[in-house]
Amino acid sequence: ILTHPHFSEEKIIELVDFCNDHHIAFKFIPNVSSLLTSNFAIDIFNGTPFIEIKRTSLDGWGRVIKRLIDIVGSIFGLIIFSPLLGLICFSIKWETEGPVFVKLKRVSGVEQFNLFKFRSMMNNAEDLKHLLTAYNERKDGPLFKMKYDPRITKVGRFIRKTRIDELPQLANVLKGEMSLVGPRPHQPDEIALYEKHHKKVLAIKAGITGLAQVSGSSDIDFEKEVTLDTYYIENWSLGLDFKIIVKTVFKMFTDKSAA
Repeated sequence: ILTHPHFSEEKIIELVDFCNDHHIAFKFIPNVSSLLTSNFAIDIFNGTPFIEIKRTSLDGWGRVIKRLIDIVGSIFGLIIFSPLLGLICFSIKWETEGPVFVKLKRVSGVEQFNLFKFRSMMNNAEDLKHLLTAYNERKDGPLFKMKYDPRITKVGRFIRKTRIDELPQLANVLKGEMSLVGPRPHQPDEIALYEKHHKKVLAIKAGITGLAQVSGSSDIDFEKEVTLDTYYIENWSLGLDFKIIVKTVFKMFTDKSAA
């Protein structure tokens, strides 16, 4: 809580950045020139007004409603897609040895969790990643992307192209580790390389799909991805979630960037 109404703007920015990095609520006694955000809440303490800067409009009942939609949507999805899930499980086991699912370390908000995906690569793919670093096609940030990755199996290439490999993440949504819509799930080793403004995307839970994914996916550069995810966080609404889900279904059949 900042009680000095005429604190320097530079130091206020430092405080806000610190609170954003550590997921701490920031409140202050305002003056007219300090109202610099559209996402804020006003409280009164002992007759003194306090303003809390919010990193996202997703708060209060909005957060509750979004979670209810996640629960209903994930249960519905698991039931509807259960025959397809069974078919993919059989196909993966038929083609190569190894588990049907992979557990990948990811960060959602401030929590680290195991993200579930259908295995689309050979069983020892992660052990071989360091051998392919020189072929990384994304030079704009800490992400790794290789369109013709030799570790990908035939079944894996199909389920990646159609994004079916991400259906097991419905279980992550049901468990409360992810949301149906949100920023891309982030790898801990990638986050270690993020600059300060990149970490804004960690303000809310990661999603199976999101604004960046339906706006170009791997075809957009990392900075634009961060900009789109930040816009989503700051301007969240149920209507925006609905539009993203509809676009996601459409892109499953038309997108050529997934591989």
